[in-house]
Amino acid sequence: MMKSPIAALGLAALFFFSTSGLAHDDGVRAHEVVDRETLMAFVVAARDSLEGAADFAEVGRLVEAFRSEGDWKAGPVYLVILTPEGVVQVHAADVKFEDKNVLELEDDRGTKLVRDMLFAADEDGGFVEYYWDDPDVEDDEPSRLAYAVPVAIQGDDFILVGGFHMDLSDVDAEPNIFELLEVTARDVKDRESLKAFVEGLRVLVPIIEEKGYAYLATVQAAIRTEGEDFKHGSIYIFVISSSGHLIFHGTADLSLIGENMYDVEDVNGLKIVQEIIAKAEEGGGFVKYYWDNPAVIGDEDTRSPKLSYVIPVNVFGQTFIVGAGIYLESDIAFEDVAQVEVQIVGDGDPGGLTVEVSRSISGRAPVYAWRKTTDDTGRAVVRVTPDDQRRVNGMYRARVRRAEGETIASWSSIPLMPGRCVTYVVDLNGDVSAVKSLSASLGPNRPNPFNPATTIRYSLERAVDVELAIYNLLGQEVRLLVRRFQPAGSYTVTWDGRDAAGRQVSTGVYLYRLRAGTDVVSRKMVLAK
Repeated sequence: MMKSPIAALGLAALFFFSTSGLAHDDGVRAHEVVDRETLMAFVVAARDSLEGAADFAEVGRLVEAFRSEGDWKAGPVYLVILTPEGVVQVHAADVKFEDKNVLELEDDRGTKLVRDMLFAADEDGGFVEYYWDDPDVEDDEPSRLAYAVPVAIQGDDFILVGGFHMDLSDVDAEPNIFELLEVTARDVKDRESLKAFVEGLRVLVPIIEEKGYAYLATVQAAIRTEGEDFKHGSIYIFVISSSGHLIFHGTADLSLIGENMYDVEDVNGLKIVQEIIAKAEEGGGFVKYYWDNPAVIGDEDTRSPKLSYVIPVNVFGQTFIVGAGIYLESDIAFEDVAQVEVQIVGDGDPGGLTVEVSRSISGRAPVYAWRKTTDDTGRAVVRVTPDDQRRVNGMYRARVRRAEGETIASWSSIPLMPGRCVTYVVDLNGDVSAVKSLSASLGPNRPNPFNPATTIRYSLERAVDVELAIYNLLGQEVRLLVRRFQPAGSYTVTWDGRDAAGRQVSTGVYLYRLRAGTDVVSRKMVLAK
């Protein structure tokens, strides 16, 4: 079997490729292609970049750059790499076309255009004119122009073609990676479908091992393609090594690829990757944690509940952990959660300290079930949730410890109730002082973004006059939802996306502001149509 440009790469090296893109310093860029001369110069620049690559890793980065809009791709101008047998190795416009044999592909007049391209490449490069109807353009003579050249990539021969639109939707390929999954990313709605989606990924393993490293390029691009079987919104695939390194991530942000994530914690101090590794060692399972949901504005402190399912996968003798996650629409209700905020001050390093919270029950040893590590500024917000015995209510105790276990400060008699946040300042010499807490807590609306309605939750620590209103970004009141005296407790209000006159408001960002006595709390929400 002919090797692809990245055939000799190991699995881990392939997954480490960056999609940041490589711009060429010389030659014509994709958006500058306007005629034969500029088309030829564009393809030659791509050939020179491929042949000048120092190693397979650089070839891989170029291939990823070919797929991204920029210097190497601009609308209908893109690159395709073929084997001498006519098999598509790289199709920068659509990964679904990769691994298809297009040798017999004909244009609208019956010309076998791929054979002509291979012939032109055999002559050290040449133009191929063919006819392909563009439904968006009214033309009696739908001519297209391509330029094909031979290219040697790390010792193997290929054909590089640029400047044409190739519709391969009717060309058969076996196997078609987009027809392998019984449960796709689009189907993931709950625990059962998430598990079925991840378990279904095992079908790729024997195919990859049979087809070799070359097939990994197609797999990698496919599982990063939005809206397809492997990626849909916040449902995407990740790969972690058994040592905790992030090998692959299905999102566009690849800044953490290659980083050791072994000690990464969620908002409650749970070491997420360690839990994932442990589950994989058991053969697979669910891991629940809290993570920032990009679709939710205002969850930076509390984060959103997320559930991942992970499995161990062995490819080419290497074991990796493959998984995917889903943000839970609802977990523990806002009114059932309290928070203990701690700010470390004083001389010394305030970061990396562990803040732990326990129930304070007379006659029982404390069990510090809730914890969080302080950030570089010395701040930590511990999210206290219900346990198996009781809801969040009553007295709690807390302590601050160094990494080696030394206790810096401890204190008790922390009054907590659902929806409440209490704040303490802890000096590095051990002094603890309480900070006045607000009379009310305002939770993130759900869902967010929303259409057409969303639910707002808030909690009052004491009886107080309450006003809850919606504002636009100009500070103009859109809708008054609540104005009354309310006793202590938790409340839920629904906004239907309409103003005071009953008119549907436009798409955009809005503020919802809670006034409780003299205290004011506000958050953002997004109405998306």
